[in-house]
Amino acid sequence: MREVIINGKKIYYHTFYFKKKQKEKIDEIKRENGFRTYSEAIRFCVNFYYKERMVSCAFCERKIKRKEAFRKNRKYFCDSWCHEYWKERRSQ
Repeated sequence: MREVIINGKKIYYHTFYFKKKQKEKIDEIKRENGFRTYSEAIRFCVNFYYKERMVSCAFCERKIKRKEAFRKNRKYFCDSWCHEYWKERRSQ
């Protein structure tokens, strides 16, 4: 990560810009998880976001975490029950 001063403010960048607070949080994640580079820490943050993000069930439109969802044919479902009803409804 490189430090740059723009308009009197310190900015950190690693292919994109970070504020000082964000850089400190990434430093903390890097230390806690034993990552050697900032790239590994940033990749960890992005992967964590995609696992924890909320998605909608294709049948009942309930919001659920992606990691708890049932995925079939590029669609997310609460469980296999919603998937079966969605298939029946689609075939009619």
